[in-house]
Amino acid sequence: MVMDLSRLSIPLSILYLFLPLPSTPRGLEVKRALQLLMGLNQSQNYWASPAIKHINNVCKACYYHIRLLHHVCQSLLDSVARTVACSIVTSRIDYCNSLYAGMSASNFEKLQRVQNTLARVVLQLRRRDDITPALVQLHWPPVRHRVTFKIATITFNLLVSQTILPVSVCSAVHSI
Repeated sequence: MVMDLSRLSIPLSILYLFLPLPSTPRGLEVKRALQLLMGLNQSQNYWASPAIKHINNVCKACYYHIRLLHHVCQSLLDSVARTVACSIVTSRIDYCNSLYAGMSASNFEKLQRVQNTLARVVLQLRRRDDITPALVQLHWPPVRHRVTFKIATITFNLLVSQTILPVSVCSAVHSI
């Protein structure tokens, strides 16, 4: 039985984690495409090099935009600087971050350094200033907590949604 994935209102990344795709050639194509998109190595139970490349590319792109923001931040209002920071950089950090569950601490530290640098630029702090009060002032939780919250939110939405979910998705969510 082939399922219509377009009717579900959950991201494909979550489907990959919970849904066993059929062993037809089309199903294998979809599974390979999802593996490439998400950087998961199916034969091993840890993060493969494509995921590390993804993290490095996200950090590189974020630092590029942070440098650009740093040049114009003094001429912007605080609220505008926060909005620009959230829309450009934080959205890049949050993109597909539910896949970061189980990631190594060193990769979380890379993303956390990006967030800390962004907070320093937005609030115009010096490098040696304590970053924790700045993150609290901006209402930005640490990256690891963002990932946990997103997974919890998606799980809650799966359990409460009115759509009919496949049995394999429901049983996988209940086993978590």
